[in-house]
Amino acid sequence: MQLARSPSSPAASPACPELGLLLLLLSLCTGCSDRREELLELPGEMAAAFREGHVDDVLDHVHASFRGEGLDRRALGGVLLQLHRSGAPAPYVASVLLEEDEEGADERQVTILGILARGDPARTAPRNLRAFRIKARLAWIDGAWLVMSATLER
Repeated sequence: MQLARSPSSPAASPACPELGLLLLLLSLCTGCSDRREELLELPGEMAAAFREGHVDDVLDHVHASFRGEGLDRRALGGVLLQLHRSGAPAPYVASVLLEEDEEGADERQVTILGILARGDPARTAPRNLRAFRIKARLAWIDGAWLVMSATLER
């Protein structure tokens, strides 16, 4: 594959195809926002915080007006604390899918796919893993993504 070349663009010359390809990829990512990256990483970070017993860190990313599965933010905190203390299977996020991908949108809906496992899922028998799918609405508020609502899809 040969990249189109302009007289002032040595990066696109055949002598430097790796640099040309890198510049092409970077130009395609123009418009990729840090906010989008943060949104995609947040569910995994929240799951890791839960596994480490940092329920307060999880709740830092849940809005005060949260509602989901009949729980408000306070009740959610109690349930998470109880689950962690009881040694219930912990979440591992496999994928986060954006339902709406509008650049700059302050609210987004995501689908979070993952598994619940005790210990390392790679070392757990498949029959002891449980898949989950959560639909969540997040909002960009004061420089951070906060979970506004969540529904477990059964």
